[in-house]
Amino acid sequence: MYDIEGLGNECTITEVNARAIMEAAAKRRVGGHNERYHEIIEWERRVQKRKYRLISTTEEAFASVQSVTANNQNKIFGEPMEALGAAQAVFSAIARPLNKYLKLTRQQPRHTADQVVAHLARCLSLRFTAATFLQRFFSSKFPFPEHVRETKWSIVCNVQASAGIRHGTVFVLRCHERDDDAGVQLLCSLHSFPFFNLTEQQSLTSKFALKITPESNV
Repeated sequence: MYDIEGLGNECTITEVNARAIMEAAAKRRVGGHNERYHEIIEWERRVQKRKYRLISTTEEAFASVQSVTANNQNKIFGEPMEALGAAQAVFSAIARPLNKYLKLTRQQPRHTADQVVAHLARCLSLRFTAATFLQRFFSSKFPFPEHVRETKWSIVCNVQASAGIRHGTVFVLRCHERDDDAGVQLLCSLHSFPFFNLTEQQSLTSKFALKITPESNV
């Protein structure tokens, strides 16, 4: 045994007691790991629970919005409204589960109420699904930063950078910053775009109505 404190014979411990102390310390470390593991599992369970509750509520809210067209104008269940009004009605139905999910995942500062309503109105106008609307809340790539600062990169390629770009060219972009992108290298390959024949089509509707039922939350 080692006399760390330098107390000599006044501080002695038997080998059996020393082994017991070390075993107790090892058990505490293992217990701490298990506790941390269960905390992470519990947090992930809560996230998944609130995520699927949000998905269910949003799908129900989207299903309650009915597009107003010339064919169904006489069959609507409510007063026609613009996309923004329909978005505000849908937001009132999903606000509670959405706020709970954003709070748990610490995304509240990144998604204000006005931004969510504007995103809702855009999705309704383009007839996107509830899954498309929710994509930005489930992805770490959204929202995009408002200001992208200047960074320094270099091109590594067997062909001179001043040469013409051709199909099949492969090069590497290497970052020279000292922040989170330090040492990042992007392998890039160039491919020519196929030909797309685009035609313009007028949107069928810009009006919406709510299908009000006794079970509706909107």
